[in-house]
Amino acid sequence: MSVLCAVMVIASASSAQQRVKTPSTYGDAMRWYGKAARAGSPQAQFLLGMKYDNRAATGADRRKAVEWFRRAAEGGHTLAQYRLASALHVGRGVERNIAEAAAWYRRAAENGIPEAAFNLAFILEKGLAGTADAARAAGWYRKAAEGGLGQAQFNLGVLHAEGRGVERDPFEARIWFGCAAAAGQPGAERYGQRVDKKLNSVQRSAARTEAERRCGPGDKR
Repeated sequence: MSVLCAVMVIASASSAQQRVKTPSTYGDAMRWYGKAARAGSPQAQFLLGMKYDNRAATGADRRKAVEWFRRAAEGGHTLAQYRLASALHVGRGVERNIAEAAAWYRRAAENGIPEAAFNLAFILEKGLAGTADAARAAGWYRKAAEGGLGQAQFNLGVLHAEGRGVERDPFEARIWFGCAAAAGQPGAERYGQRVDKKLNSVQRSAARTEAERRCGPGDKR
């Protein structure tokens, strides 16, 4: 079995945008957000970063986006922490720095962003910022999996099936493959059927029941 690549999904900014009156033009937005951002508002700093990042016509725009994401992230803005980590992860508007990306992913993950927990887990599993640590990766995959991220549920199932970072446990693996399948993760049901061969009929039924209890009949995230 092989673990899928990192998703790098960008979390929605809609909840933050709803708390700020929407400007009527791009120029108004840059002026309004700029004024509030320079006054120290992490939310405005994040939204100004989003404006630059969405425009991103030049390298200068991307660098400005990262600068504002960093200021907002340092002020505790969760989505800015995630956007900064993502930029550092791929080197968008800033020099690539996986170790620093991991640190910001951790802060964003601790603040409840499943995608951040997933990307941190992937970095740890593959040793992209140092020594590989499957045990720590499993913990962050679980956090992302419990947040409803199908790819994390799948990867956690793989770790349990193979006994990497956690005890080899076909029953637990089947539960997480069931969750991933309900979330629409490609290949999850096929991997689950492989694990089924190591379980008896009672265990297979119990695993499916537990998957539905943990994750519901189908989050489709």
